Amino acid sequence: MTRMPDHSSYRTDVPVDDVLAGARALLRKRRYRVETAEDAVSAERGYLREAGNLLFHLSVLVVLVGFAIGGMFGYKGGVILVVGNGFSNNLTQYDDFVPGSLFKASSMEPFSFDIKDFSVDWLTSGPRAGMARAFDARLAYRTSPGAPEQQYDLKVNHPLTVGNTEVFLIGHGYAPVITVRDGKGNVVYSGPTIFLPTDQSFASFGVVKAPDAQPTQIGLEGEFYPTVAFSKQTGSYYSAFGNTLDPLVSMLVYTGDLGMDTGTSQSVYALDKAKTTMLTKKNGAPYRIDLRPGQTTKLPNGLGTVSFDGIKRWTKIQISQTPGKRIALAGVVLALIGLLGSLFIRPRRVWVRARREGGVTLVEVAALDRSGGGDVATVLAEIAAALPGAPTKDAGEEQS
Repeated sequence: MTRMPDHSSYRTDVPVDDVLAGARALLRKRRYRVETAEDAVSAERGYLREAGNLLFHLSVLVVLVGFAIGGMFGYKGGVILVVGNGFSNNLTQYDDFVPGSLFKASSMEPFSFDIKDFSVDWLTSGPRAGMARAFDARLAYRTSPGAPEQQYDLKVNHPLTVGNTEVFLIGHGYAPVITVRDGKGNVVYSGPTIFLPTDQSFASFGVVKAPDAQPTQIGLEGEFYPTVAFSKQTGSYYSAFGNTLDPLVSMLVYTGDLGMDTGTSQSVYALDKAKTTMLTKKNGAPYRIDLRPGQTTKLPNGLGTVSFDGIKRWTKIQISQTPGKRIALAGVVLALIGLLGSLFIRPRRVWVRARREGGVTLVEVAALDRSGGGDVATVLAEIAAALPGAPTKDAGEEQS
């Protein structure tokens, strides 16, 4: 007993059997598991710590199973929609789509929705001025083709749930409405053009392709600035604010073969300039058109005109179906319970030994915290003081 880090002893006239019987009753009352030897009682508590460890590791397997089910049978896709347009949940509507290895198109929920409106709350002061503090899209959706129409405000971290499918709002930007007329006066391009943001002030990059223009194909590439400003240091435009307080679209003009007649797919956000020529001024500088809403410019060499007719917004929507998410969630909850048990349950062992020595009963008590770092001195003192025949402090108990 004296080799234990926490131990004590005392002498009493109480018989050995009575001391051991009192020790068994006391330790059982304190919810210890008790075992009795010839002249000693040993007890232990905190077995649930090991159960917590076991539960934690088994829960990790449950989480992995949940993710595996979601990865095999689920899918995740994205689509960019101009406000006012709609979406139906089928494969042809997605801009990007990542299915699981065992995914079946028949498992897709037959919902649809229209984006009726979109609003942004802008930060107007502080170091993050010009950034969007919050944004939400107002949806009108149907869970199936014949279902009644419902309304939903789609916000960040507040997805729309339809069956096992979730619809997330993850981004937004601007779509300038641009019209291109060729040299014969024919409209060869018209509509909102999605420009992708390049910084937090929503300066955006985009391209316009007019492959049917005559006498030559026309391509436009440039930037959109919601609130345009000019930097004397860089000699270029930049956006001072994310909201459309003073919008400007600034684009370079390319003519020639845009590479759209080869049958090879192209990104709508990139311009193939391998077989094109950039228009330049007489001094050799790039020919750039700068337009504000409502303005039209005439292209040189009788190529036609370009008009900036207005601005619309677009939203980035992510749609995902994760069949095993509830299994994974249950695994996470169980893992937390197991982790808490393994952290806060303290496994402890206590020994009480009594024997006759010199006509009196020598009682020795020791305790050990099996998890390490625990303070069992207080526990030991309480148990020793509650044993039969234990002396009071005033009587001068023998402790070490």
